[in-house]
Amino acid sequence: MKTILLVMRKGCAVHGENIAQIKRLGINIVALTARNDIEDTSRFYTIEHIGGDVTSNEIDHSIEIAKKHGVSCAVTFQETDIILCAHINEALGVPGASVWAAKICRDKSMQRKLLSSAAIPSVKYRPVKDIEGALAAAREIGFPVIIKPTRAASSINVSLAQNEDSLKNEVESIENFMGTSKGLYFSKESDNSSSMIIEEYLPGTEVTLDGVVIDGTFFLGGIHNKKDMGGPYFEEDLYSLPFKEPERENELSSIAAAICDALDVKNSMFNVELRRDANGNFRVVEFSCRLSGGRVYRNIFDVYGVDMVSAHLASLMPQLSFTPAGFMRRHTPTRATCMKLMYCDGRIICNSPGIAKTKSGFIDYYPLAPIGAQVHSAPNGFDIAAILSVGIECEGVPDAAIAEKLALDLSKEIHLITE
Repeated sequence: MKTILLVMRKGCAVHGENIAQIKRLGINIVALTARNDIEDTSRFYTIEHIGGDVTSNEIDHSIEIAKKHGVSCAVTFQETDIILCAHINEALGVPGASVWAAKICRDKSMQRKLLSSAAIPSVKYRPVKDIEGALAAAREIGFPVIIKPTRAASSINVSLAQNEDSLKNEVESIENFMGTSKGLYFSKESDNSSSMIIEEYLPGTEVTLDGVVIDGTFFLGGIHNKKDMGGPYFEEDLYSLPFKEPERENELSSIAAAICDALDVKNSMFNVELRRDANGNFRVVEFSCRLSGGRVYRNIFDVYGVDMVSAHLASLMPQLSFTPAGFMRRHTPTRATCMKLMYCDGRIICNSPGIAKTKSGFIDYYPLAPIGAQVHSAPNGFDIAAILSVGIECEGVPDAAIAEKLALDLSKEIHLITE
């Protein structure tokens, strides 16, 4: 029986396309989750539950679950679960991303050390644990500076501090965030000696690169354009394809490959965030042994024909009799896509696509915040209420800017209402 353990303490709803592709490959899925409200059991062979905090006991329990079901490997699409997934695969003898590599991916301070040791372009930084350390680091690097929690994701609590007063406010905000279990980002057993990081500010545009490592070789899936985010907060907003600078794909893909080599990754999905400095050069902001969230996987498949999920599963499961690299062959784009993340403030009373669903170019809508949920946008919070995905067929060279405009236009038709 072809069975995997899908390690997703949260996030099953927004990764529906990824999960559906696993099912299309004829693979049974044992879901390992901390959620008690997963009702769509048709997607899974069975559902197992663990606690919300990844303690050593929960790691041992997860490994026992994997062995009980005789799974071939563990897979996750969730940033918060890459370490747990790596522990399970190591226990099963699966050559994927090691626990050591996953721990580096989950800690931005450790990432910077790795990048520096491998001579990969990154940013000036200082790990800090309190306001005194943050002020000293900012004075050394020079304002404005970026401050962020070391173990969060999706730009949560990432901010641009222009001076000491604003820096003090952001440190307090991160400390408050770390004191909660929100997002499952911080474990009680984590070493929080450097819970925050201060970085130099890169003023240029940002991109998101996704690919797959197969037998130690990195294969590019696609590079998403992102909205120009100038701060003070950096909420993820627009992700569009195709990449507007295809002539730089090889350059950025080589950077990703160098990171994977430094991590000694054997088989893994992989994501890298890069941002331009004042001279237009790309530098690495962060990376992880997973794919970007939302509909990124499917949009790359639609635009380039690259199936990163299938390639990753084929590299971990030889019994599938598929050639992993075959799923990574890229074709010339014939369409453009865009994913827009939706934010709002208040209690959700309606969260549906509304008439946007009837408009040309609409692909899908993911309501992440349920009715009755209290959500906040920056600076009071970083809750993604929903994700809208659009796409258009193009004659000639696809223009990502057209897809971006369509996403912005259709977002005005969405029935996302709060009180």
